[in-house]
Amino acid sequence: MYALNQSVEWSFVLNDIEDGARNADSTPTVTLYRNGASDPASVNVTNPTSGRYLCTFTIPVGWSLGDDFFAVATAVVDGVTFLVEVGRGRIGAVATDASGNALATASSVSALQTIFTGITSLAQWLGLIAGKQVGNSTARTELRATGAGSGTFDEATDSLEAVRDNMAAAAAGVTILPLSATMATDELRNYFLTCGQHAGKTWTLGVYDREENPVNLSGKTVKVAAWRSSSPSTIVVSMIGTVGGVNNNQVAFSITGANTTLAEVYQYRMRNTTDDTDLLEGTITIAPAPDIT
Repeated sequence: MYALNQSVEWSFVLNDIEDGARNADSTPTVTLYRNGASDPASVNVTNPTSGRYLCTFTIPVGWSLGDDFFAVATAVVDGVTFLVEVGRGRIGAVATDASGNALATASSVSALQTIFTGITSLAQWLGLIAGKQVGNSTARTELRATGAGSGTFDEATDSLEAVRDNMAAAAAGVTILPLSATMATDELRNYFLTCGQHAGKTWTLGVYDREENPVNLSGKTVKVAAWRSSSPSTIVVSMIGTVGGVNNNQVAFSITGANTTLAEVYQYRMRNTTDDTDLLEGTITIAPAPDIT
């Protein structure tokens, strides 16, 4: 949630498939949208490091509580225009003092009271969950009463400290092999793709781990799903990838003309559904073009 007159700072990164992070041809422009329509509020864009852009603006006092807003950057790279959603938020019922500091409201206090219903002492709950020393009996009873009310939690065996000690004892003599050759990076690699309106296209993307080693996807089912930023819960394009390449880390997938009738921007994510693992993500920009049939 954001407040009126609050300063907002968002950022985005441009990555090239071959060269990694890189700058646009010129400083990208960022447009704010409020409740689905563009807003004239100004967004300042800076370029602190190569490929990374920082967007700052102040939420206008003329906006209203409950307004939804988001920002879209227009970046031109090698003459090709890309649209990148920078961030989104909502104006919440946040009161501020004379210095602009957020204050608790009656509704926020009531909401917190509802959240913590059934907890006599949060400190005792946290101590019970974290340490295996003898805990507070009231907190233990309350914890066991959650859900179906038939819990058997015992801090001596179930607390984080107890689990740590049990794992350390069980792991003695066990060799842990490195996973970097089979797992993708924690922060997914971004590929920004483009396609002409009314046209189909096939892309082949490489999947690498955090050490830049190719991720072997042999025998895995790889799917690519795309959606509109305005409706992230609705998949508009679903594609099955074809795994190939010398290291079985290249995935080819296609989009058809039936999915490119409108000039718009899709967000997409590639997933190894066999292992339930995300591989990479980015945007597919459908560039305006005539229907040549």
